[in-house]
Parts: sequence; structure tokens; C-alpha cells
Amino acid sequence: MFNFSSESSITRSSDQAAFDLTGPSELAPNSLVGFVVNTSGYGYSSYVGGYEEGIQLNFTTGSTGTYYGEESLSINYTYQKIGPREGRINATGYSPSYGSVSASYIIHFLTETSGYLVGTESFSQVGITEYEWGTFTVSGAPATDNDNPPLNAQ
Repeated sequence: MFNFSSESSITRSSDQAAFDLTGPSELAPNSLVGFVVNTSGYGYSSYVGGYEEGIQLNFTTGSTGTYYGEESLSINYTYQKIGPREGRINATGYSPSYGSVSASYIIHFLTETSGYLVGTESFSQVGITEYEWGTFTVSGAPATDNDNPPLNAQ
């Protein structure tokens, strides 16, 4: 059992050990402009089963970028910070092989430059939806924006 000692600490009843409480870290950026996101993870579709996959997303403006995976695609995207460590990316593009491509990812920052992601990628021409999950790293520097503090990227 724990008891609140103050607004920012708790004490464990069994041994009176004290623990400080801290609020969530603001790790998710307000914008992805200027960032490069590399993913490493797994995917699944009913067409191919399970597989390993890594992609790269380059965010050049507030609404456009490039997807590098099996093919290189120009994308239009939206990004929304949905929590102190979470963001949502929705992207669309066109592939001659797969037709319209749409993707949606939820990203969860563990640090300023890495975290977990989960999402879907859909390919209209072939009627396939892939489910993706794994880790990501962020590099690059954001565009100058007082509301978007820079990441401590290498």
C-alpha cells in the first residue's frame, strides 16, 4: 500500500520508502518538419503472412515528404501530437505497382529520439492491408519553430 506524502511524493507503507512523482515528459514534437524517421519492426498481412520490415520517412514540409520502403514514394501527410509522448501520422501516396497507398501510424516516444510505433498500410490496387509494429529512431533537426523545441538528435 502507498500513501500520498505530498502532491509530488508517495510513501510505501510496509517500509516507509519514499518515491517522487513526476509528470509525463513532453517528448513528442509539435511538428515533424525536417525530421527523418527510421523504423525497424514487423508486419503482417493475409497475403504474405509475417515479415520483418524497415522504412524511412523524410518529412520535408508540414504536409509533404518521402517514403522509402520497397519503393520510394512522394507522400502527403498530416501529423498530430495526441499526448505528451504520442503522435499520429496519416500519409497517402501513389505507387505504380500498388496504386493508392495510405498509411496510419501511432508513435510513442520513449526518449526524444526513439520509441515504439504501430500502424497500418493499405494498398488499393491489390486490396491488401498490412499491420505494422516495431521501434523507430528520429534524426535531423526540426524547422525553426518556437512551439517545437529541437530534438537532441545526433
